[in-house]
Amino acid sequence: AARGSVLWYLHADTGVPSGALAALRASTAPWGCFAVALDSHDPRLRCTAFVMNARARLTGSATGDMAIWARRTLVDAIGGWPALAAFEDLAFTDRARAHARFEVLGPPVTTSARRWEARGVTRTMVEMLALRGAYRAGVDPARLARLYEAGARG
Repeated sequence: AARGSVLWYLHADTGVPSGALAALRASTAPWGCFAVALDSHDPRLRCTAFVMNARARLTGSATGDMAIWARRTLVDAIGGWPALAAFEDLAFTDRARAHARFEVLGPPVTTSARRWEARGVTRTMVEMLALRGAYRAGVDPARLARLYEAGARG
């Protein structure tokens, strides 16, 4: 339903700082994300945010927590945002990266760390790495979504 020339995929638990919209408007890149900070004082999560930002800058792979954005022309050219139960952000960034250059913008968005902290930081890190690896190995995203939700309950 969006009609703008830039589409911004933002999680409901991600806060946008002042200056973010100006940075987005000033960018000439076809797509990208924002640097991310996790709203926690836990040093493991500060390290996680650092790694997420470095990975994005080095590889052009971003997660939904990083407020991915893209010009409509690119989104249309690569077939839109994937309708997957999980890892749609990685599917999108894989396709976008193959077509156009990428930019990481600042100031950083702030994403809630509540799920990480509620589930256990180390446990969540291990689970997310395993799920991401399974996605990369070709496991059905619907199955991965079920596994993620089952882990949240257990």
